[in-house]
Amino acid sequence: MTLQEYDLDIHYRPGKENIVADALSWTTDVNMVTTTQPDHKFKDHIVQGYSSDSYWHKILQLQPSDRMRIGVHLVNGLLVKDNCIIIPNDPDLQHDIVFDLHDSPVAAHLGCDKTLELVQRHYYWKGMVATVAKYIAGCDSCQQNKERSHQPYGQLQPLPIPATRWQSISMDFITNLPKTPRGHDAILVVVDRLSKCAHFIPTKTSATAPEVAQLILNNIVKHHGLPETIISDRDSCFTSNFWKALMKLLGVKLLMSTAFHPQTDGQTERMNRTLEEML
Repeated sequence: MTLQEYDLDIHYRPGKENIVADALSWTTDVNMVTTTQPDHKFKDHIVQGYSSDSYWHKILQLQPSDRMRIGVHLVNGLLVKDNCIIIPNDPDLQHDIVFDLHDSPVAAHLGCDKTLELVQRHYYWKGMVATVAKYIAGCDSCQQNKERSHQPYGQLQPLPIPATRWQSISMDFITNLPKTPRGHDAILVVVDRLSKCAHFIPTKTSATAPEVAQLILNNIVKHHGLPETIISDRDSCFTSNFWKALMKLLGVKLLMSTAFHPQTDGQTERMNRTLEEML
């Protein structure tokens, strides 16, 4: 018997409204890639998860018309939203789904975005993006076999220990402090890297490179002589042409910390912390 023998009336139905046929077909093959257990057990696991998930359990108790208003349908015991099976808040169940769509031979350990796209084709649960990202970040095969496209990490090298006191100093600013009667609102902290002796020099947040140079001459060079090296961050005073030219004329080597890596000047950073606590 062919279709021509039937008297048919064909009516168009938009795809977003024709969810029943798709959902019914899914229930016969819930795990789209591979499965570690029979489909009916997988479906039962989902249904049981609804009862322990307070949110979806409430949705399950609603009338069909109320569920449709929020875009959720009940098909063969499974909640469906936007043509995707809703998965309850069950970490083991979510783990099994991501495993099927990432670790199976067909899935071939694709990256986070592609695995997430596969999961989103068929399933929905709250926090899906974080679940997939966490799973793949902990996948041993991916960590061992994926090629790295970034440059090799540099090797950290400790700063050499100075031979004598005040041979090498580190310095930094503490700025935007309450203004003193003399108009100072900043402190220039200078630390001898060998003896840990420190000078706290009052200054201003708006101090220029020539003003900082004068402070160093009056408070450090005057009492301890010229250092061989100065370690500092990349403050505008220390990166200015004036400061670089002056240190070159004096024979002082400037060592700048790496951007966003204050540990390079850890000696002064730790002293700053102690001073701020005292203040």
